[in-house]
Amino acid sequence: GQPALRERFWRIWTLKEALLKARGTGIAGGLASIAVGFDDADRPRILRRDGADDAAVEWRLFECRPTETTRLSIACGGIGAMHGEIRVECRTAAMD
Repeated sequence: GQPALRERFWRIWTLKEALLKARGTGIAGGLASIAVGFDDADRPRILRRDGADDAAVEWRLFECRPTETTRLSIACGGIGAMHGEIRVECRTAAMD
């Protein structure tokens, strides 16, 4: 239904935005230049990166939900980035 489509949209948007920012181009790099999908365990995967001048860089995408109404996506890249672990710790802070 509509809530599931909206959730999927925001997941894809934040993942693309994280990758474009990590590559140094930001949104100007073109959201359409990246295709993101999900594996059988619902983990994000990069399906396509058009015009990528960083072909040697391996990218990994991560996401979490710090709160019910927020989404956090992180792109990590480097040689050998597909191996090992990354630890992301979300903390709550009062916003006055």
